[in-house]
Amino acid sequence: METDSNTLVRFVEGLRCVEHNDKEMELYCTTHNAACCAKCSSLYHRTCDEVLELNANVTNLLKDINPPKIMEEMLKFQGHLSTFLDMNKANISSLKSQGNNPYYRGIAHLHGGEIVLADTNNNTCCLYDSSYNFITMYSLHFSPYDISLIDDNEVAVTMPLQNTVQFLSIKDHLFKDTARVTTRYECDGVATVNKMEIVVAGHCGDNDLVTKCYWSLISTNGKENFHNEFDCPRTTQAYIALNTCKSRVYISVCGGHAVYCFGLIDVRHYFIYKANNLTYPLGVAVDMEDNIYVVGCHLDNINKLAPDGTILQVISSGIPNKPNRISFNANQDQFILTNNSKCKSLHYFTHK
Repeated sequence: METDSNTLVRFVEGLRCVEHNDKEMELYCTTHNAACCAKCSSLYHRTCDEVLELNANVTNLLKDINPPKIMEEMLKFQGHLSTFLDMNKANISSLKSQGNNPYYRGIAHLHGGEIVLADTNNNTCCLYDSSYNFITMYSLHFSPYDISLIDDNEVAVTMPLQNTVQFLSIKDHLFKDTARVTTRYECDGVATVNKMEIVVAGHCGDNDLVTKCYWSLISTNGKENFHNEFDCPRTTQAYIALNTCKSRVYISVCGGHAVYCFGLIDVRHYFIYKANNLTYPLGVAVDMEDNIYVVGCHLDNINKLAPDGTILQVISSGIPNKPNRISFNANQDQFILTNNSKCKSLHYFTHK
């Protein structure tokens, strides 16, 4: 098919106005980017910036078209797209789960490279090796929501429906129930301070309409050493992370669409981070430089914050079915993301 200017000019010269059938479309309005007849021009386009003869406008337009340049840009874009897809495929590890429709909420990294995942839908903790091959699982009485490494052979698992944190030892690839502690309210998130203390977070009530969240410092023997409550509009789940020196507490509150920062020692309220690009934050993690990474589930992104709560960057998650939980693996200097429900895969990335 010919695409030179004469061919297109002959084509447009034959078009007639829909409103005025006896008039040809011989003019072009640059304000509305529309062809029109002389009558339409006088009726509707008198105040427009410029109305040109249509054949002249088509000719000038074709002079600006550079087919080789367009093809070059298309090939460049195709190369970028292929590179992105290859990288995304390389950074996805499929998991052979023993349960149906797994919902991996909690992630713990063992020092030997193994990973423990808390599967909410199947009431289990699953152990995978460093290549993400399934090793074994442990059945719980209730749904686990989060998991944290106490030491190389022990993890703490939250079960908010029972206001309980369960401690499990892992030896020779076998789980064993070692202890349980009861929390004042439902406990969604958990983070480890040291071998003797953990911090838990949740909302102060038994429904989604409560407007207070809490975090508590609890000894592994069950003693509540400190309890702090704070206002938060329409709370649901609350998850938690600590900075590297264990002096700051970061709490992501899903329904409140915000991240709160408190001092673990001085109990000072340092900042609240809320932004239009952060909705339903289901996870929070901290890297070795104390930068904070918050998962925005509904917008498929990750908000990277400086230690003082200043936004540094909004990162596209690049994963299907919405990002859910995030965890930092200090041994490999990388993050791991889980998908939303019913996805048997992990997504990992490094970011500087």
